[in-house]
Amino acid sequence: MLLETHRDIIRCLEREFREGVGTDLQYYDVMLHVSEGDGGRRMTDLAEAVVLSKSGLTALIDRMEREGLVARRPDPGDRRAVRVVLTEDGEQLFAEATRHHRGVVRRIFTSVVTEEEANAMVEALLRVREALTPA
Repeated sequence: MLLETHRDIIRCLEREFREGVGTDLQYYDVMLHVSEGDGGRRMTDLAEAVVLSKSGLTALIDRMEREGLVARRPDPGDRRAVRVVLTEDGEQLFAEATRHHRGVVRRIFTSVVTEEEANAMVEALLRVREALTPA
C-alpha cells in the first residue's frame, strides 16, 4: 500500500508541475533544498537531500544552470566546495511552483482526509523518518 500510494502521489505531483508550472518535480525538489540554505546549498549537502544519484544531480544542476535557474558559486568557507544558489529567474519559478504545489497538496489531501487525520499522518511520518535517520 505504501509503495503504490507513493507512486500515485508522485505521478500526480509530476503531472501537476508539468501542466501547472511548466517544470518538473525534480526541479522543485532542488529549488526547495537550495532555498533552505543560507547562501545556497553545498553540492554535497544537496546530493544528500534530494532523491537522485550524484551523477543524476550533477546533470540536473547542469540543465538548471543552462536554463538560468541556478548558479554554481565557490563556497567561501571551503575552497574545494561548490554552492548552488537560485538565480533571480530561479527564485521567481520557485515562488510560483511553491504556490502551485501548496494548492495541489491542499486539493489532493484535504479533500479526502480530515484535519485530525492529516495531523496524525504528519506525526506518524515524522516519527518514522526520525527512526530512520542516523543519530
